[in-house]
Amino acid sequence: MKTKKPTYADLEKRIRLLENELEQNHRNVSSEIHAATAAPESDEKYRIIFDNLTEAVALHKMITDTEGDIIDFTYEDLNPARVKMINQTVPEIKKMTVRQANPDIDDNLFKLYRNAAITGVPMSFDYHSEIYRRDMKVKLFSHKYGYVGTIIEDVTEQKKSEMALRINENKLRQLNLTKDKLFSIIAHDLRSPFNSILGYSQLLKDNFRKYNEEETEKYLGIINSAAQNTYNLLVNLLSWAKNQTGQTSFNPEKLELSKVAEEVVELLSSSARTKNISLNINLPSDLKIFADRNMLRTILQNLISNAIKFTNPSGRIDISASASDREVEITVSDNGIGITNNAIGNLFELDTADPTTGTSNRTGSGLGLVICREFVERHGGKIWVESKAGKGSNFKFTFPVF
Repeated sequence: MKTKKPTYADLEKRIRLLENELEQNHRNVSSEIHAATAAPESDEKYRIIFDNLTEAVALHKMITDTEGDIIDFTYEDLNPARVKMINQTVPEIKKMTVRQANPDIDDNLFKLYRNAAITGVPMSFDYHSEIYRRDMKVKLFSHKYGYVGTIIEDVTEQKKSEMALRINENKLRQLNLTKDKLFSIIAHDLRSPFNSILGYSQLLKDNFRKYNEEETEKYLGIINSAAQNTYNLLVNLLSWAKNQTGQTSFNPEKLELSKVAEEVVELLSSSARTKNISLNINLPSDLKIFADRNMLRTILQNLISNAIKFTNPSGRIDISASASDREVEITVSDNGIGITNNAIGNLFELDTADPTTGTSNRTGSGLGLVICREFVERHGGKIWVESKAGKGSNFKFTFPVF
């Protein structure tokens, strides 16, 4: 049988079929090449991201016992941030289990790892590591059964900042309370003695020729007492303000307690004589303490002034002390009107202390006792009061022995 000679059209059709076949083969080869090269390129991109994450990232594989229960995890991969956290080389870490590398992981925390590896449900929680002494935010995830990934963000500095913010908020709240109390003291306690000074000085001025010597002396005594109280309050306000702003110098030195007490008693003797109150110093002459002179004088002056204020005429005030190997306990006692149990708890706090009324209707702001507490605590000591209403008071504070 004679073969039919192909026509030009047949040849053209055959060429088109070959071209289509070649083009399809080219596409297939290109796809294979792309598939062969794309994965490494993708892996490389993700590896760059993985290695440069600031969070500590690791991938773990479960370790099971003979019954199939998860007992630990290996380190399959981890980024430089995680390596730095564990502080071992990569080969050393990969020989360790998660529990070996993190001994502070307890059973409850391990259950979270296990549940994430089994269920694939991601979770996150806050965690404080005693081993690393850091606060962390931990995220768990699983890409397939038996594996768990961990992303650990160090939030230690953030926690510190949050704590500092809370502390500052509390300080600001306290300062606002203190400011309100301070304004109340200034408005009431400064105005009241000035009213006495102005009122009685006006009486003396208007009736100077009418009053006899006894009456004149009486009103001058009231004016002097009011002026002294006002001065003491101003000194306390300045001392407190300087202490609150960190301007109070603290220079402890070796001091003879009796000499400092004598200086203060001499300063307050005229105020005590006005009420015929005896001031008695019962201190050993050789008793020495380690204290800031100005602060010690301020403490004694406030405590003795308060005792005078709250002791009835013809009463007595005693300054005494007892010493141990480590500290001296100093006591200012009186036989005055005493303090109720409810009032004792508020004496040394400015935001809760209420103005108190002494004998002869003399009021106190409570600021002096607040300053006493702050100055005593500055020395590492403590201050307290033992008192019963109508039975007098014993104010005690401690200072270190020299």
